[in-house]
Amino acid sequence: MLWAAIRYAFVDAGLASIGALLVLLKWPVCIGMGIVFACKGDYPSAAISALWPIVVIPLGLFTPTMIGPLQEKFMRILGYEKRE
Repeated sequence: MLWAAIRYAFVDAGLASIGALLVLLKWPVCIGMGIVFACKGDYPSAAISALWPIVVIPLGLFTPTMIGPLQEKFMRILGYEKRE
């Protein structure tokens, strides 16, 4: 939730690329950790780990994103100029 407070003040193309990779790895890592916890007999943690990507989906409903301002900042950082 901290990110929601600063996401329009800070834009970094490199970190955004890493963030996209982390989002892609979210599912295999969470399911893998669920398997690890299940093998150790910790079934509540296994269920939470495996289902975590689904559990956090509603958080996006409370933190709507304004794409326009973010896109403009990224375009400026990448060297594009706005045409009018």
